[in-house]
Amino acid sequence: LSLYPLLSKFYQTDNDKFKHMFNIGLKVIFIISIFITIPLAFNAEKLIETFYIESYSSASVAFRVLVLSLSFSFFNFYFVDFFIAMKRQRLNTIILAIALVGNVLLNILLIPRYSFIGASYVRLATAFIIFCIFLFFIYRDMRSYVHLDLRLFIVAIFYVGIQFLLINQNIFLIAFIDLFVFAALLFIFKVVTKEDVLLVKELVLRKS
Repeated sequence: LSLYPLLSKFYQTDNDKFKHMFNIGLKVIFIISIFITIPLAFNAEKLIETFYIESYSSASVAFRVLVLSLSFSFFNFYFVDFFIAMKRQRLNTIILAIALVGNVLLNILLIPRYSFIGASYVRLATAFIIFCIFLFFIYRDMRSYVHLDLRLFIVAIFYVGIQFLLINQNIFLIAFIDLFVFAALLFIFKVVTKEDVLLVKELVLRKS
């Protein structure tokens, strides 16, 4: 929401700033996605056991799948705004129409056989398909725009490793440790710079 007006503005006036803002957005979305989805996916059972009654335990599988679909959905919503900023609403409509048809057909096939777990897998498949289609058009038409920092993937690998180390710990302790470890990883690998922090802070304050 904060980046969209800037993307729209710079697409018209300054191509270099447009590319820079697009990649800032990619970095922020990637960071949010890693921070939220990895620990939630690893600790699905614990979360269900902690916050719900025992009869909800079977929902942990569906919860984990939906969390994984969320990781793609973060990017998909951002890509929709990105293409709107570039005045490519027609392409957005085609992509989302394909996703809608695929989603309905997969639900018809999987829900009768697998119930709510089937519905969660449909959500994951739909989000992944949309993500792949968006990536196809971005790399086909705008490959020079994308400069995703490979250090983000290194942070993700280390963060996954931390989840394995904490697997037997209390859910609240895991949340506390994850917060500080993730922040430390971002600064250790210099994924987030002071300039990035100031820029995001300025965008948030401007939006509020």
